[in-house]
Amino acid sequence: MSFSIQGKMCGRIAGPGTFSLNRAIITQQGIAGRFCSVITDIELPADKRQYTGLYDNCSLCGACQRACPADAINMHGKAHTPCFSFLETVNKKYPSYYGCGKCQCGMPCESAVPPANPKADYSVIKNIDSGN
Repeated sequence: MSFSIQGKMCGRIAGPGTFSLNRAIITQQGIAGRFCSVITDIELPADKRQYTGLYDNCSLCGACQRACPADAINMHGKAHTPCFSFLETVNKKYPSYYGCGKCQCGMPCESAVPPANPKADYSVIKNIDSGN
């Protein structure tokens, strides 16, 4: 049997954080982290989530949008195609390098949940599966 597990989706479902405008997960420790998945049939107690909405930890400040060299992020979320195209271009120029991270480094959510933005309108963000 073969299947793919997306770490970010598992991270959201497991409960440590919520999505950000750039489609990363913002936990109490911020956005700069990695997730792994363990599949088990052991019943584990659930922790109480500190949020209710899909994007509650994101203040929609737009810092990741301004930092994105591929213009892949807007107030509707992140479009994966221009991001991937940018990464492919960088990889052709620098074959040993694959990655960017400019939408994650130095952001207000890098190492903590940013202060809440009472004017944030999460309804404008497209479904995480739509790919923009």
